[in-house]
Amino acid sequence: MSDKQERARKRAASLDENMSAPRAGLRGRELRTIEGDGDALRIAALHSDALSMLNNALGNAIEIGAILARVKREKRGGYDRWIEENLPFTTRTARTYVRMYEHREEIQEAGLSSLQDATRFLSGPAEAAPQDQARQLYKAFRRGESLKAPERRILREYLSGLLASIDEKRKALRADIGALE
Repeated sequence: MSDKQERARKRAASLDENMSAPRAGLRGRELRTIEGDGDALRIAALHSDALSMLNNALGNAIEIGAILARVKREKRGGYDRWIEENLPFTTRTARTYVRMYEHREEIQEAGLSSLQDATRFLSGPAEAAPQDQARQLYKAFRRGESLKAPERRILREYLSGLLASIDEKRKALRADIGALE
């Protein structure tokens, strides 16, 4: 039996097993085994493939990174052009794949299983959003800490925005009160 046939046999066995397994949302009922319903069998097979693809996506990305790293070593020039001419993604995506390969052990240790989580992990901790930074500066200001000129400017803009928002809310509330009289 060929590898392809063996994978198809395993998938069919898994599909049969999954088709009769309890389903979330069915409240303890079992999904009956579907025989002869081509649409349901096709949907179930596609669903199985989708779950399998999700589970394999990160592994595939790391393998792509390994191949790209090898090709880059072998090309020694023209690597970016080779990517542009031969692959369905950008050099930026290629760099991401290579980084996943280079940091595969860290990704595994972190227990990450999705491409999105691995990409976020590799990008490092997110910098504080400007509004979060302004809130922190305001807390420091209220504690009496001294702020540098750029920090005072950020805090002034933040507080001005809050005041404008409060003014808009005040006008809306006055209009609501007037409508009630």
